Amino acid sequence: MNIRPSFLLAAALAILSLPATGRTTDAVRKVVPIQFAVMFDMGDPVASTAACTIGMRCELLQAQLLAMEISLKVDEDHDRFISELELHCSEGCSFSSGQTRMIFGNERQFDFYTGREPIVMSLVLRPRLRIGRILLIYP
Repeated sequence: MNIRPSFLLAAALAILSLPATGRTTDAVRKVVPIQFAVMFDMGDPVASTAACTIGMRCELLQAQLLAMEISLKVDEDHDRFISELELHCSEGCSFSSGQTRMIFGNERQFDFYTGREPIVMSLVLRPRLRIGRILLIYP
């Protein structure tokens, strides 16, 4: 069987022009618009927007004056978002779990508090002062 080189070139070009079907490559390029607000219990609120790429960490707030950083990583799993929110304060702060990082699905508001608990917590409940609340709006 004799195959012409022009046929091979045409077949290769046709295959390369097909859309990519890999879920990972499509998800990495997708950008999700994020609206967020940080409502402080004792202070003015901060609100803004960000464009976050799926699978990449996105800085939502980096305020030197407030000495606070908030970042978000959005991933997709079976057509729904699974996200990771991270919080850092110079004075030490954390979510209700006592940790600075949390993974969530449908939740869109998160309270944060003074202090931080070690990974292994004692059975003593320590009251902590709430600093504020983070609100997220995205698909």
